Amino acid sequence: MKTKVYKVTLMVVDHGDIGEKELRSVIESTRYPNRCITPSVFDVQTKEVDWDDDHPLNDARTSRDEFRRMFGIPHEKGSRQARIEELRRELSAMGDRRDWDGCDRIEEKLRRLEEGELEEGEDD
Repeated sequence: MKTKVYKVTLMVVDHGDIGEKELRSVIESTRYPNRCITPSVFDVQTKEVDWDDDHPLNDARTSRDEFRRMFGIPHEKGSRQARIEELRRELSAMGDRRDWDGCDRIEEKLRRLEEGELEEGEDD
């Protein structure tokens, strides 16, 4: 018999101070019909943040990027955010020895990506 095993990355915002132990328990003890899935929590990482309604994790448009930033998770290769970070590294590596024509092209492409003028997989 073949079956599937999934790795799921999950973000839980704990406003009720439930804690890691209880979170693990809730996820692992939830019963599904015929035990069709049996989740196991192998790792929990916790970051404490100063929360308010404007926090980037509280906005669907920014929560994924903020989550990745907080936990040091690289962006998927080829994604818009990965391309932005690559261009920022390229500019930074140029330092004082910037080829200004090349630098201008990179800065323009970076601006277009950040403003959403270029989509994933699209090139200028």
